[in-house]
Amino acid sequence: MEKLKENLSKGQPTAIQATFSMVLSLVFWLVFGPMLATMFSSFKVPYLTANAPFLAMALGILVSKELLFHVSFTTLATDFPVFRISLFFKSFGAYLAVSFLFLGIGFLVNSASYTLLHGSWTPYFLLLPLVVILTPIQTSCEEIVFRILPLRAVQGESLNRDKMRNLFAILLSALMFAAPHLSNRELSESSNPFIVLAFYALFGALVSYISIK
Repeated sequence: MEKLKENLSKGQPTAIQATFSMVLSLVFWLVFGPMLATMFSSFKVPYLTANAPFLAMALGILVSKELLFHVSFTTLATDFPVFRISLFFKSFGAYLAVSFLFLGIGFLVNSASYTLLHGSWTPYFLLLPLVVILTPIQTSCEEIVFRILPLRAVQGESLNRDKMRNLFAILLSALMFAAPHLSNRELSESSNPFIVLAFYALFGALVSYISIK
């Protein structure tokens, strides 16, 4: 078992490498992101402008990967030698099921806040290719910078450590995931912003816990 653990952890980035990578990616996001957003605002496509900072973050991730460690993203994300496709789809299915469950509950409790589309579907179909390209970039960047790298920064070469270290890693990831959402529209317009923020923190903690386990 010890030999297996040694083989699984071999080649993983160190905690220091993960920390510097996280910081560099955040610098790209916070410094170059607004610049890209300003540039893309001339296209008058709000979705493109909103996601422009994540293109800067993606560049920061790639730069930090080349400068600080030379491992695949699969190696960065898991201690196992291969990416487990079946586990990925199980996790995706669970997330999708919970999303639909709460969507249904929300509709039953307050159906007046849900509206059907009025008018042409054309603008939405024209936006679809952009969504298909940018959304995976945005979500993958968030997972790497707000979950994978913080966990590696605390845990180092093995994601699952002692209970206190695991707890600290989960709390750090949850905090980093919740903090950027402070400027989100749903938070500023909510009648109870604390509940919205608590949702982000709880979600961040839960998926971090699942990642470690």
